[in-house]
Formats: sequence, structure tokens, C-alpha cells
Amino acid sequence: MEFSEMTEKTIYTVVESHTKRKKIQSRTPNKKYEYATEKKRLERPHKNAGFHSHSQPRIQASPQIDRIPEHDMNKEFRAASSGCIAAVILGIICFILLGISTFFATKYFQASCKYQNMLDNDTQEYENSMVNMKNKCFSKDQLNSEKYGEARKNKWSCCGEKCYYFSDRHKNFEESRKFCINLGSRLLKIEDKDEQEFIQSLVSYFYWIGLSRKGIISPWMWEDGSLMHYSLALQGSNVNNNNCVYTTATKVVAALCTKQVFFICEKNYTNFDLKLSEDK
Repeated sequence: MEFSEMTEKTIYTVVESHTKRKKIQSRTPNKKYEYATEKKRLERPHKNAGFHSHSQPRIQASPQIDRIPEHDMNKEFRAASSGCIAAVILGIICFILLGISTFFATKYFQASCKYQNMLDNDTQEYENSMVNMKNKCFSKDQLNSEKYGEARKNKWSCCGEKCYYFSDRHKNFEESRKFCINLGSRLLKIEDKDEQEFIQSLVSYFYWIGLSRKGIISPWMWEDGSLMHYSLALQGSNVNNNNCVYTTATKVVAALCTKQVFFICEKNYTNFDLKLSEDK
């Protein structure tokens, strides 16, 4: 009995040992099997294999140095946007300034043209009025009027663009010239035949006029420095030392400058304060 019990224990122990060994062996990893299984798993196609197969190499292929940080891209975008906005604003300002300049230039041109037209009209009206007055004063019906007496009383007689002062004192040529200068005028300058006839119709004695020369070989010149263009049919000009000129009612004569005679001053009508009316 004891022997049988020992035999059973021995058999149980052997079986148990064998069972434990199998369990231990089953738990021991089979490296070849695991490698084959892992290889099959990797070779098995995945549903997202297309995405990973294309995207993964692309990410790995782009070097890290070529990637621009996001904050740098934003900074560059903001800088470019600011430059565009500044350019647009500058263009608008230039356009506005150009419009303002064009507007004022147009207004200035229009005002200049208008002012020039007004000036031309005023000048033309003034010239027409002066011509009318001159023609009236120098007409034959006025030459025989009583203006001579009025002129002698008032000293000044105005016709057309000029006013004339008829002296009532005898002076030599130089004294007469200085007297006219003190009046803000100068000795008479006869510019045409009408004026000569008008002056000669108002005088009956000798009167110095503003024509003289420095010597017999020098040209005749008026007090304003101009040469004698209108021929006065001057008498006595070939005589030496006859370097000054006076007029009478009928002739114009060269004489000695020391001769004591009356004289005639002239002044521009626009600068004359005392304007005698045409009825005087």
C-alpha cells in the first residue's frame, strides 16, 4: 500500500512537472514565428496606405531649412500690404493736387484773359476819345475860336492828350526850359502838322519851343531826347549859333538861344490837375 501511494505521488509529480514544462515552453517566445508574423503584418495593405505612402515621403523629402515660419510669413504679408496701402494713398493725394493745380491754373488763365480784354477795351476807348478830342481841337472851326483869350487868362489850354502853358513873360531859352521843368512839364514838342497849325493859331508873338541843337553840325533834338522827324520848314537853321527854335503865327525860326521871347510848355493831359472844359 505504501508502495502504491509512493508510485501515485511519483506519477503525479512527473505529470505535473511535464505539464509545467509545456506551459513554460508555450510561454517562451518563438522569435522566428514573431518575425514572420510581423513581416506579414507590415506587408498587409492598409486602407490609408495611399495617403501615408505619398504624404510621408513628401514630408521627409522637404528639408527643414526651406520651411518659412508662419510668423515670418505674416510679417512679410503685413509689410507688403502696408506698402500697397501707402502707394494707393500717395496716388490719391497726387491726383487731388493735380486737380487743384489744374483748377487754379484754369481760373488764373480765365482771369488773365478777362483782365487783358478789359485792358484792351479801355485802351481802345481811351485812344478813340483822345483821337476825337484831338480832331475836335485841331479842326478848323475851333482854330478861330476865342480859346486863345481864355488860354492866356488861365495860362493852360488842354486839347487831346496835351495841355499847353502860354507864358506872359520874356525869357531866354535856358530860363524857359527851367521854368517848364519847375511846372512839372517841358518845352513844347510839335509832333505833326495838325498840332503845329493849332499852336500857331493861338499865338501872335515869338514863343520858344523845345527844339535845339548843340552846334551847326549837330542834329536837332527835342527836350525828350528824340530827333526831329516831322519837318517844320525851319528857317535860319544854316546860320551859325542859331541853335534854338521859336514859333510865330506863320513860321518856325532858328535863333540865338539868348534871345528874350515868350515860351510854351506842355504837359500830358492825364497828369494835369486843372482841366479846362471845351466850352471855355
